[in-house]
Amino acid sequence: MYSQNPQAQNFYQIRATCAQYGTLFEDNEFPPVNRSLYVSGADRHLSRVGPVTWKRPFELSNQPKFYADGVSRHDVIQGELGNCWFIAAVSNLTLHQNLFVQVVPQDNTFERGQYCGAFHFRFWTFGRWVEIVIDDRLPCNSRGQLLFMQSQDKSEFWSCLLEKAYAKFHGSYESLSGGIASEAMQDFSGGIIEMIDIQETQWNNVNNQSELFSVMSKAQDRASLMTCALHNQAGRIGETRTGQGLVAGHAYSITGVCEVSVYNGAQIAQLVRIRNPWGDFEWNGAWSDSSREWSSVDAGTKARLGLVKRNDGEFWMNVDDFQDHFHRLEICHLSPDPVNDVKLSNPAQQNFIPWKRMAFEGAWIPGQSAGGCMNHNTFATNPQYFFDFTASSVDGSADKCTVVVSLIQQTASRSYTRKEGLGKSCIGFRMFRIPRYTGLMDMSFFKRERSLSSGSYINSREISARFEVATGTYVIVPSTFEPNMGGNFLLRIFSEPPAPQMAPQQAYPHPQQQQWGAPPQVQYAHAPPQAPYAPPPYAAAQYPPAQQNMMGGYPPSYGVPPAQPLPPTGPPPGAGPGFGWNL
Repeated sequence: MYSQNPQAQNFYQIRATCAQYGTLFEDNEFPPVNRSLYVSGADRHLSRVGPVTWKRPFELSNQPKFYADGVSRHDVIQGELGNCWFIAAVSNLTLHQNLFVQVVPQDNTFERGQYCGAFHFRFWTFGRWVEIVIDDRLPCNSRGQLLFMQSQDKSEFWSCLLEKAYAKFHGSYESLSGGIASEAMQDFSGGIIEMIDIQETQWNNVNNQSELFSVMSKAQDRASLMTCALHNQAGRIGETRTGQGLVAGHAYSITGVCEVSVYNGAQIAQLVRIRNPWGDFEWNGAWSDSSREWSSVDAGTKARLGLVKRNDGEFWMNVDDFQDHFHRLEICHLSPDPVNDVKLSNPAQQNFIPWKRMAFEGAWIPGQSAGGCMNHNTFATNPQYFFDFTASSVDGSADKCTVVVSLIQQTASRSYTRKEGLGKSCIGFRMFRIPRYTGLMDMSFFKRERSLSSGSYINSREISARFEVATGTYVIVPSTFEPNMGGNFLLRIFSEPPAPQMAPQQAYPHPQQQQWGAPPQVQYAHAPPQAPYAPPPYAAAQYPPAQQNMMGGYPPSYGVPPAQPLPPTGPPPGAGPGFGWNL
């Protein structure tokens, strides 16, 4: 049974206790048994790997290191687990130093006198940073080799320990098999997910290819994380290799976007750098490692881009081929706190303009504020949020503003959800322009006025949409598809500078909408329980103890606090200036 005390596993207390008694930490909350490997607790999907043994790094290497030679996107190689989506997100994480040290604290070490068999990592969930503590017993095959994610250097262990912490965060290793890369990127950053269907008419024509490249370039300039994927052919299941060196049904990292002068400046090529989490098997078309297109680029540019001719899984494509072959682009937009200070591996990305943001926690309460979608006459009872959007300073538009709106519903862990067969509510939102704020809008207004929407209601953890809106005052109404579907939600808005300003008459429709105080910087969490946690009457699903302390009167803490190495002893620092969001 997992502890419900959020302070039960404190890394610094564990390290001090192990030093006092001369022992190595053994994590009873995520022990080396089947229930840590499999959702069902039984040997099922991973049976092909044979007997699983658990070994500490000192049993796998004579000189284990947390980092062998710094951190690189090439450190992460997928193992036997079908979690390419997670590997792609980790590869992106290595490009952002401040994000990386927030997720992977810098006091993790194998150094004598500090090593105790315990390691700690941090993930963002529903507006909170939670800390996960693990021991370093790692699943291996019968030959004593790591089964899952690993580094190129066999003496380096940060990546496989991060994967174990993420498996504990979600309940088991098997729960990581199959997923969406953008959700992992959000867990690493607290950013907003934007999903773009590249094959939609909006993007799939010659005129809009440059617009797609512009979206990706802006995302890179703001230090956003990006991944992409191509769909499998109808009827095919799993991953399928193509003749062009791509893998259908597979997630890739986007590690660079740039324009390159070719033929001595006579032309400009728009290129995208992509990485396969396998660490091999690359695109073999135009702009691949050994293609003739590179002969038109001068040696200095190739050196600046770090072009290397080797089968390491990373390759370049032009934006036309990218759009022809890939189907989905996933962007995780970072909130401005970390973006202002983020350090990137590519010097060309140092000058960027961050997104601005607003954020709110709320709840759909059956019979009060859970009115369902526009199909129902109770739609107006849903929570309503009012904003003034002002012109963007990025594109120089005098009457337009680019806005990304995100709606997240609180859900249980992946492992618990799969085991119990729990589903997510179908969620969405509508955005209406209003002449001015005069109070809550009634149903006659919503029926009469046209709206912008998030699209189809879907049963996803997060739904988001990008809009280019005229300046003015707007109301955003988040809802479930059916009425009286209770649950907690997080509404966030990113806009290009200047930021949207909350209407001075901003109001909440129900007394249950709380005024939030200041959040803690880090909360401690545990793996999901074996027995369900009984939620409040208005919650949509059953939540594990790790999320109990996230349902109270705190505001969401978006993005990453200013990153700095933690002290070698003592608890993590408390909330500092600029951290969190005061409403």
